[in-house]
Amino acid sequence: MSGCSLYSADLLGSLARSCPSLRSLVARGCESIGDRGIIEGLLGAPDYCRLQLEHLDLQGVRFSQDKEEGGEDLARAVARLVGPRLTTLRLGWLGEASPEPELYQGDLRIVMELLARSGEHLRLLDLAGCCSSSGCEEALPAAFARLSSLRILNLSYWQGGPGLGLGLRGCAATCLTELRLRGVECVTDEDLAPLFAANPRLETVNLSCCSQITDASLRSLAAAAAASLTSLDVCYASGMTVQGVLFAAVAFPGLLEFGFSGFEALRDGDVDTIASLLPGLRLIGIGGCLDLTDASLKAIAAHCGPTLEALYASDLPLVSPAGLDALLGGACPCLRRLALERCPRLGPQELRSVRRLPWGEEDLDLPLPEAVARENPFLARPAAQG
Repeated sequence: MSGCSLYSADLLGSLARSCPSLRSLVARGCESIGDRGIIEGLLGAPDYCRLQLEHLDLQGVRFSQDKEEGGEDLARAVARLVGPRLTTLRLGWLGEASPEPELYQGDLRIVMELLARSGEHLRLLDLAGCCSSSGCEEALPAAFARLSSLRILNLSYWQGGPGLGLGLRGCAATCLTELRLRGVECVTDEDLAPLFAANPRLETVNLSCCSQITDASLRSLAAAAAASLTSLDVCYASGMTVQGVLFAAVAFPGLLEFGFSGFEALRDGDVDTIASLLPGLRLIGIGGCLDLTDASLKAIAAHCGPTLEALYASDLPLVSPAGLDALLGGACPCLRRLALERCPRLGPQELRSVRRLPWGEEDLDLPLPEAVARENPFLARPAAQG
C-alpha cells in the first residue's frame, strides 16, 4: 500500500474484519491512514476482529492529532494491529532525504509496554524520527530488556531524554547486525559500551552527527566487533577526533564503507593512510574536511580505485580539476556515485562530468531495503520466496 493516498474511512476497520490471516502490512507514506476517523474505525471494530500482524510498517504516516494533543493514536493503532509474534516494526518518518521530513511527535508508551510484554520475537525495530514523551521514556528500558532476538535497531534522530540511554544499556539483544543512531543527541559512550560488548556480530554502525559520543565508543566497538564490521559512519560526530578516525581504519580491517566527513582537522596524509589501510573500500565520505586537497582524491584513486563505487567529497574548497581527473581518468572503473557539491574551484565543465555520476538522495538514517526484506519475508521478490 506504500504511497497510496485514497482510502475508505473504514480502511483499517475493514482489514481487521475481513483479513484475519493478514500477517504483514506495509503502508509507508500513506499519510491519511493516520486520520482520526480511520483510527476510530479501527479501534471501534469488535475485539474478535483484532489483527495479529507479524510485520507492521507505518513510517511516513502522519498522526497530526498526536502532535497537537500529545496523543497516542499511533500507539493505540499499533496495539490493535499487531500480534504476540511481532517480528518487524517501523514507525516514524521516511528519512531526512524524504521530500517533507517531519518528526513524529506523540506518546509511544503503549508501544513500549507492548514490547515489554512480547518483544522477544522482534528482529527489526525502526523508530527513526520519533520524539519521545515522558511516558514513553519511563516504559522504554523495560521494553528494550525484552528484545533478545533483535538484529536491526534504528533510532536515528530520536529525540528524548535519558530513557533511551538506560534502554540501550539494558538491551537484551546479542545478535545485532545493524545499529543506526544518526543524529541522536542523548546517547553517551557509557550507554553504548555494554550494547557493543554483547553484540560481536555487528556489521553496520552509524554514529554520525552524535555530539556526545567520543573515540571511546570506537574502542568499545573494536573490542567487540573488529572482525565483523563492514560499514561505519562517524560523519560530523563532533565528539570524536581525527585520532579516532585513524584508529578505526586500523581496528576494522574489513570495512567496505567508511564515512568520516566533517573532521576539519583531517589532512591529506591522514586520508592517504586510511586509504592505504583499507584498499577495499567501496564507499568513502570525506566531505567538509576543509584542508583536503587534490592529494586526497589522488590517494583514494590510487589505493581504492579498483573497488570504489561511491565518494562523497562535497564542501572541499581546495579541490581542483586535477583531483577530479584522478578519479575519472580510469583509476576508478566501478565509480557510480560522486558528490562534489560546493567545491568552488570546479567549473561548469567539471561539474557536468560529476553530474553523470549522481549521488542521488540517500536515507543515511534508514536500513537498506534488502536488509529489511531479510527480516520480513513478505517483502522478498517472488523468486526469493521460492
